[in-house]
Amino acid sequence: MNGEATAAAVVDLFRRLGIRVPGGWVREEPGVLAVVSGVPFPTMNGVWVHGAEASPTQVADLVGEVAARGVPYCVQVRPGCAEAARVAVAEHALEAQQSVPLMAVEDPAVLRGDAEVGDLTVRQATAGERGTHVEVAASGFECLVPLYEQMMRATDVIPDQKCWLGFVDEVAVTTALTIPTADGSVGVFNVATPPQRRGHGYGAAITAAATRAALAEGARWVWLQSSPPGLGVYRRVGFRVLEEWPFWTSADSG
Repeated sequence: MNGEATAAAVVDLFRRLGIRVPGGWVREEPGVLAVVSGVPFPTMNGVWVHGAEASPTQVADLVGEVAARGVPYCVQVRPGCAEAARVAVAEHALEAQQSVPLMAVEDPAVLRGDAEVGDLTVRQATAGERGTHVEVAASGFECLVPLYEQMMRATDVIPDQKCWLGFVDEVAVTTALTIPTADGSVGVFNVATPPQRRGHGYGAAITAAATRAALAEGARWVWLQSSPPGLGVYRRVGFRVLEEWPFWTSADSG
């Protein structure tokens, strides 16, 4: 498990998303992938610059093609590849965000947090609890339920994903999603706890539980891309930072 393999898992996941989602669009050049899912959320559309062979001209062309689709989008770049994105970032007046930590864990012995919240019960959601996952995640991300449902319909094209729910007194208070990715890895996504339920360790607990389950079921390693506020949480769970990816979004990303 290293940055190279985990970056390949990130790129492969978005490639599969763009290929499989109805109406999706994918174009690839050496060292760079462009994907449009059509979901109006910036991290669901964009350009991923992942190889040193990426050409600044090709990156700029691909960013232009994504921008022409009229959806919010992002540009994510592996360390050492930022120069290839410089022209595109300037041409499209992209807004720099905090870098995205790419994190991973492969040893279940280092995981912490899933046994430390005595009132929380974590389990895989049933098919009938999909709506609960959507409602809790939408509240956690403070977005409209229809937008999150649209995101879920897009990611449903990736097989064998699992929703996770955490309950306190039979009320769902936190959620997460795991998706099998390249080379026997599993990605953790959409860890979300509604604002009124935060501060109790629920996000850490569900992340640790879902990660532990994935490793027990044969995953070689588990990875995630952390938001800046989540970095400390995931470090406490046991994830370590492999790489910090420079990250830009389009001006219409909200």
